[in-house]
Amino acid sequence: MTQANSPDFWKDNLPRPTTDSHKYDRGFCAIIAAPELTGATRLAAEAALSSGVGLIKVVAEVRDDIYRSTLPADIMVANKLDPKEEKITAWLAGPGGIAISHHEEIDAMEGPPRILDSSALPTPDKFPLKGETILTPHGGEFKKMFPELDSKKIDDVTKAAKTANAIIVSKNDATLIAHPDGRSIEHDYPNPALARGGTGDVLAGLIAGLVAQGMPGFEAACAGVWIHSGAAKNAGHSFAASDLIEKLNQIIDDVFSD
Repeated sequence: MTQANSPDFWKDNLPRPTTDSHKYDRGFCAIIAAPELTGATRLAAEAALSSGVGLIKVVAEVRDDIYRSTLPADIMVANKLDPKEEKITAWLAGPGGIAISHHEEIDAMEGPPRILDSSALPTPDKFPLKGETILTPHGGEFKKMFPELDSKKIDDVTKAAKTANAIIVSKNDATLIAHPDGRSIEHDYPNPALARGGTGDVLAGLIAGLVAQGMPGFEAACAGVWIHSGAAKNAGHSFAASDLIEKLNQIIDDVFSD
């Protein structure tokens, strides 16, 4: 049975730092940078930062000068990253696109959960996926992966999750979230103002930041959608995607205070 999205479902899993926490306790999110649409990667990285994650590193093979000069100082930028040497707790790829050379790298990722968006979304020949993976497609992207299924029907999204062996966040007017084990959540709080470029990058970054802190993927996806939706509501009837980032912390604080 599909549940309605509510903090009651995931609040207890929402990461909360303790007085003796240090940055390595709070997760390490690695983000594969877009080679051209750099703004999307920057939105995702700053959203991950707002989630409370301890460390973020943007891996930019090209255009690293843009990332170094525009991202907040507490977001690291590197040309390469060796997963064997760094304690990565979540990968994010896709916001703004990825270089062709990164596709094989994404396929080979093992261990930490992966959050895949936009051009990093897998093709059907890759199913079932290995390891914990969260896919965040909009309707058109969903159709490319699952041509016979409807992104607006929870039964179909659940079938897709089982086929892909991945948690799926199907972004529509009502966002549907499904786990391959059959669990499903509906977030039915449509906001037309979210139908603009960049808002999905913020959502992907927020989910990645929560997962990096150890939050289970399904609960992190539900929490990310809720917090993102609340930030959009507080941002007004028309806003830039970057405006959402400023609102995320307040929504998280409100959840903790309830």
